[in-house]
Amino acid sequence: SQATISRFWQRFDKGSVNTLQALNEALVDRARLLTNQTATIIDIDSTHSDTYGKQEATNYNAHYGTEGYHPLLATDQDGNLLKAVLRPGNAYTSKDVKAFLTPLLKHYQTKLP
Repeated sequence: SQATISRFWQRFDKGSVNTLQALNEALVDRARLLTNQTATIIDIDSTHSDTYGKQEATNYNAHYGTEGYHPLLATDQDGNLLKAVLRPGNAYTSKDVKAFLTPLLKHYQTKLP
């Protein structure tokens, strides 16, 4: 119901996002170990997500000609989503890529060298 969804979103904070990221990493790591994958190709892309109304941090993106977000995504060669970050719609394509990628690389260097 709408009330349940609203309560869920009200309790969702930065800690919840970090917990989901850790869970996602653990699941992808487990799948890698089960399939004995020793190499990983990380693909980093930005995309556009249209918004309607007045969502927080939504901005006009001249390239797409619409209001929205400009999320940054990291996937592997199998299409697994490794990490995602929601950015304002007017964020430059490579903005904060180093800060986005560094923890991901450290994770794979320590957990699956």
